[in-house]
Amino acid sequence: MKPGNFNTYSELTEDIKGKYKKINRKGDFVEKTAVENPEVAHRLALLENEAFGDLGESIKQSNLSVEQIIEKLSQNGLSYDEKDKLKDLLFQHADLARLKGKPIDDQLKDFLGKKYIDLSYSKILTDKLAKGIEAEDIEAMGELLKDEKIHANYELLRKLSDDTQRTELFKICKQRVSIACDIVDEIENMDLAIKMYTKIVKSADKDSYSDENDLKSTGEKIAKKLFKAGDIKRIVNLVKNKTLALGCCKEFLHKLGNEPTILIKLARCSSEPDDILYLLKFVSDVKLLGSLKAEEKIFSSLTDEQRKKVTAYAGNIARALANEPEIVTLDPLKKDETGHYGRKEAKNKFVVGVGEGKYYIAWSNTDYFQYHRDIFEKALPHLTAKSGGYIGLFEEEGKMKIRMTRSSGDYKFYSREVMEHFRKQIEAKLQQAYGDNFELQINISDDYGE
Repeated sequence: MKPGNFNTYSELTEDIKGKYKKINRKGDFVEKTAVENPEVAHRLALLENEAFGDLGESIKQSNLSVEQIIEKLSQNGLSYDEKDKLKDLLFQHADLARLKGKPIDDQLKDFLGKKYIDLSYSKILTDKLAKGIEAEDIEAMGELLKDEKIHANYELLRKLSDDTQRTELFKICKQRVSIACDIVDEIENMDLAIKMYTKIVKSADKDSYSDENDLKSTGEKIAKKLFKAGDIKRIVNLVKNKTLALGCCKEFLHKLGNEPTILIKLARCSSEPDDILYLLKFVSDVKLLGSLKAEEKIFSSLTDEQRKKVTAYAGNIARALANEPEIVTLDPLKKDETGHYGRKEAKNKFVVGVGEGKYYIAWSNTDYFQYHRDIFEKALPHLTAKSGGYIGLFEEEGKMKIRMTRSSGDYKFYSREVMEHFRKQIEAKLQQAYGDNFELQINISDDYGE
């Protein structure tokens, strides 16, 4: 980044000359950076310098020093927008200092550190850089995206028109996990996306919470695309070779309830015990659950203790499926005249969970228990494998319809197959209140409720 008032390298004063390097015979110069190609560094520096005047004018108009901005940010009662504007003013001061070749104010750095705020480029500088880089200048774009102070991933990536450009950018940015994952999200060719994602997984910092979140988000998108394409075999293989975490598949495991063999395959090759426990609530095949033993050849990626926990859990679900469930009406269901089940219209909720060798199913209107967690906490606190949904009660063509649908915001999806497993018992309980003239519908739970 060029300091102000100096046009050539030879004009720089000795106290700051060491921070810059000459890049051509004309005397053009740039700040010494990690950008190896001096021409790329120069192109970026030219864009940065375009922001010089705007930064100075913005700071002048604010009429606030760094100390005054920090004072204001320390006040209570500021709105989000007010805090955001003041924080950006600090970034402007930092940007202008860098462009002038001066050190960033220590008070500014100390304040950001105490507040756990990462130093970023201001919106003025970010806008100049993001808009100024051409789509064809992949190298400059890549070097910019490698800089953790820039937050313009979307603006830059949307300039790219095909996977060839995205691949070139990936080669430059692959060591910065967040950017590499954003690039993979944009890749259209699934084979290429998986190849790139595999590279990121292998090189990512296993102890980085940020990297873990980025990998999870991109992994979920890949898993969803494969599921939508019906490529279940590939999902299993990716989980097996530790490219995809089982947790990346949570959004559609409930839709595999009619293929319990696949669910068990996923469980056996996963190294994540908590995600295995989550998966098991969608398995309604007693024999398959009973086949899970605490042996290394079955759960090779788990510790002995984890194997025992998982197999005990599976065994309890198997016993619960083989036994009669306990079904409870906590408060009578309310009729929905519209037949719609939007969040505001929801009048009834149900939960399902596993106790010691027994399934429990309970329902209530939302006046009595507003949330699914209320039912579990107040009426059924001892259960595991928890989930829930909504019950619509309405008349259609002279017949009462009772429809189980949607899912719990707290406990996510329920298993349609488990509910179907206990259909006769559920219908018998409903007959006590509504006689024989009703139809029970049990739907796949696709969306979340409150």
